[in-house]
Amino acid sequence: MKKIYFCLWLLIPATTFAQQPDTLGLDTCYQLAKEHAPLLQQSPLLKQQLDLAIQNLNSRHLPQLSFNAQATYQSDVTTIPFKIPNQQVPEVPKDQYRATLDLQQLIFDGGRLQKQRGILQTSNDLSMQQQDILFHQLKNQLSDLYESALMLQTDQQILDLKKQTLQQQINLAEASVKNGTALPSKKDKLQAAALELEQQLKSLQSDRQAVLQTLSLMTGKKWDDSTRFILPSVSFPTENEAMDRPELKQFDMQKTLVAQNMSLLQTENIPELTGFVQGGYGRPGLNMLSDQFKWFYMAGLRLNWRLWDWGYRRRQQQSLETDSRQIDLQKENFLLETQIKLGRQMQAIRFLQDDIDQDRQIVALREKISQASAAQLANGIITPTEYLIQLNDETSARITQQTHLIQLIFAKLNYQLLKSH
Repeated sequence: MKKIYFCLWLLIPATTFAQQPDTLGLDTCYQLAKEHAPLLQQSPLLKQQLDLAIQNLNSRHLPQLSFNAQATYQSDVTTIPFKIPNQQVPEVPKDQYRATLDLQQLIFDGGRLQKQRGILQTSNDLSMQQQDILFHQLKNQLSDLYESALMLQTDQQILDLKKQTLQQQINLAEASVKNGTALPSKKDKLQAAALELEQQLKSLQSDRQAVLQTLSLMTGKKWDDSTRFILPSVSFPTENEAMDRPELKQFDMQKTLVAQNMSLLQTENIPELTGFVQGGYGRPGLNMLSDQFKWFYMAGLRLNWRLWDWGYRRRQQQSLETDSRQIDLQKENFLLETQIKLGRQMQAIRFLQDDIDQDRQIVALREKISQASAAQLANGIITPTEYLIQLNDETSARITQQTHLIQLIFAKLNYQLLKSH
């Protein structure tokens, strides 16, 4: 239990608490923790992140405008290797200057951008699904904590009843001592037992405070000693019911993502067609034999087609196929482990049901024995020690019965959590 408390303390930050009603149900715990846990508040951020990524991707369909400028000096230039009589042959300047505006427009990309949008969406869905997995894990932690809280509450109620019974016997012993029909040691033994019981109650109260503090941190609400926990109502689980765990959906999404990456890979060898317009000012312009600054422009189409990739696409496809197989193996392993846990949980449910049937009989017998012992103590037939042994046995039987009942409820609940979200 201490390990659970420590983990949950790290996960949930401190907060300001408000006064709440006295009763707390498990479903309420789930809802409050879901609204309060920091790691479960990422959905709006993930959606915003997806919108920004898609907007960036869509911008590639828009015209791309860029400005470029350069000034160079070169050691040699192109010259005419002969002289023309009575003509001055212009020379290309060795110092050259150019400033251009370049406009490009993607015309055809083989569906590459559309496939990339699909990959972004699936990746975002995977992140969203991780939120469901985290919440499922949180529900398991809450269930364990709530079970402990119920057991502590039940044990305290049973010990309070034992305390009342002991007090009644102490009152009877005081009367007997005053009347001279009993020795003071009879009352002393009963009072010693009452003091030991107070120590047990204090220990229970300390454990209960730890549970309440952890629940307060997890749910963001203040729970105190007046809080009463409600035993959940859980129907008997169906073994043939299909499994609906969030992890299974995650595996399916991972497979989808791999398939989308394979589809994107097929577009690597599809030609990409781009239109462009370039306008500029410089020396020389498009006439290389002119040494004057000139305005110039050009427009055209550019085709980019990768004809050989040295086996890159083939190796990348093999890598993706390996990823797909790994996902299949992880899913198979998850199903196998879950089926083993389900089998153990179902076995525990059946054992607990048998134990509870026997617990009823044991409690009924222990109650008769302790009632008879109380009458014998009052008549001086047995000693206080003998009576306390029978009373402790009855108390232990009641605690065991309630413990088994709570364990059965949560065994069924854990079975359902193993089956679905």
